[in-house]
Amino acid sequence: MTGFSDEAWQRTAHLREAIHKLPFNTELAAGTLSRARFQAYIVQDALYLSQYSRALAIAAAKAPDAETLRAFRAVGFGGRGGRASTSSAVHEGVRRRSRQDHRC
Repeated sequence: MTGFSDEAWQRTAHLREAIHKLPFNTELAAGTLSRARFQAYIVQDALYLSQYSRALAIAAAKAPDAETLRAFRAVGFGGRGGRASTSSAVHEGVRRRSRQDHRC
C-alpha cells in the first residue's frame, strides 16, 4: 500500500512534467532567462511569500497540539531551512547583487 504522498506524486506526475517544460522554467534552468523576467519573478515570489507566511502563522495559531505547531513553525518560520526563511535569504541576495550591478 502506498501512502498519500506517494499517490499524490504519482497522480500529479504529468502536471509536474508540464510545469518543468514551461518556457520560464526551461530558460531559468538553461541560464537564458532575461534579467527583467527574473526580477519580475522575484518581486512576485516575495509577495507570495509574505502571504504564505501569514497563512502559516494562522494555521500554526489554530494548531490542535504542540507537535503540529512545531511542524508549521519549521516549514515557514525559521525552523532552519523553512521555505519562507530560505526564500527570503535568496531574495535578499538577489537584491544585494542587483544593487551592486547598478553601481558598476
